[in-house]
Amino acid sequence: MNKQDFQKSIRASWALLYDRLGIGEACISNHSLDPNRDFNEVALEPESTYVSIYQTAVSLSYYNSMMFDDAMFQFSWTSSEKWRLAYFPNPWITGVESAIRQQSKAKKMVETGDISYEDFADIVGSFELVNAVPCIRYEYDLEARRPVLHPAAHLHIGRHTENRWSVERRLTPLAFTMMIAKQYYPSAWEAHSTFAGFESEQCVDLSFVDELARCHQVPDIPHPEPRQLCFTTR
Repeated sequence: MNKQDFQKSIRASWALLYDRLGIGEACISNHSLDPNRDFNEVALEPESTYVSIYQTAVSLSYYNSMMFDDAMFQFSWTSSEKWRLAYFPNPWITGVESAIRQQSKAKKMVETGDISYEDFADIVGSFELVNAVPCIRYEYDLEARRPVLHPAAHLHIGRHTENRWSVERRLTPLAFTMMIAKQYYPSAWEAHSTFAGFESEQCVDLSFVDELARCHQVPDIPHPEPRQLCFTTR
């Protein structure tokens, strides 16, 4: 995937979140993120907590898009043989229905002038740390591949750096966003899926299937990745 196609897919990712599913809050950039030294110093430090990584990304505005629950997406393209897609959930709110309801109520009160932004921050700051949803990263790096031991395309689930879930396809930003939305925002997703019994002009699940089909398989050169070890296949 070249850089132009990568950035086109970033724009499609935001259109999905904001226009179609209605769960997008803000889009900071429709372009590939450049490396950020301050963020990497925290993110790559083995002793860093997830909270510190999340807060650093927020303070630096180092993300492409943010969702209604303040979860974030990061998309970085290095070359046609290397890119990174990441999802950082809000450790206090994402996946916690009571926190989502309180946050939504507080936002409306800010809009109506009933409370200040400082009051809103105090309310959100009082939420219990739950970490209900893990951070998810997808990495594609053809040069770093070691057959069986280090797949070229893989998912990292959570903070453990050595867990690599082999993936057979080179995911686009849009495919990655769809995967996250389907798994962690089911209410918004299913409202646009005919499989959930909703009438929709364009079923989001079928759109997901089409996008995955556009994600090319990882090439077999120089060594084929055993398909039996891939957790996402055809």
